[in-house]
Amino acid sequence: MKTGEVKKIARAYGPLFPPDWVGVRCSYMRRNGDWIHIISFNDSRFSENYEPISCCEFLKMPGPIMGGLLVEGLKHKRHSVQRWITPHEHAASVAVIFSDMVEQFRPNIMAPLRLEEIKAMLKERISYWPHVYALCVMAADEGEPDEARRYFAMFCEMMADKPFDWAVERRKELDTVMDLLKSPKDLRSHLAAIEMEKLAKGRIPL
Repeated sequence: MKTGEVKKIARAYGPLFPPDWVGVRCSYMRRNGDWIHIISFNDSRFSENYEPISCCEFLKMPGPIMGGLLVEGLKHKRHSVQRWITPHEHAASVAVIFSDMVEQFRPNIMAPLRLEEIKAMLKERISYWPHVYALCVMAADEGEPDEARRYFAMFCEMMADKPFDWAVERRKELDTVMDLLKSPKDLRSHLAAIEMEKLAKGRIPL
């Protein structure tokens, strides 16, 4: 599916989103503090079908804005399997599809984006290392060093059997955060710089 077609699909949902959502290329985004909630439309490589996706981005985790946290695709209600929207279904019932997105996706599309809910969701899915990374940084930033060290130890254990460059880089990033626990002002400056760089590179108007 061409990018222009995905944009048309995304635009069809525009009138249904609350005003705190902003259209960004082929997706919709909203922000609360260090977090961006994203609704995107994943096009199939083999057909004209697409899959609505809900995901989040933590602005204090280095790297491009990919929406790699709390990822959830729309499911069929009966069997809870991946749901691809066909062109016929899209043309007939965008409002119904959106209603199903509201029913299934967390954080809830229509409710205010709450950081407490995001943190609870991260803890529910703590077997995924980016979620542990985010919880560690959040604890450090919120002045909870013991909690940060607990998540850091968990992160190190999860990454111990992953001898890849990206794993080493992520460990170095968290090492810096842990070193800065003793200087909250320097930690805030460090994390603010990461956030500014992500937003600038991603050209995100939030």
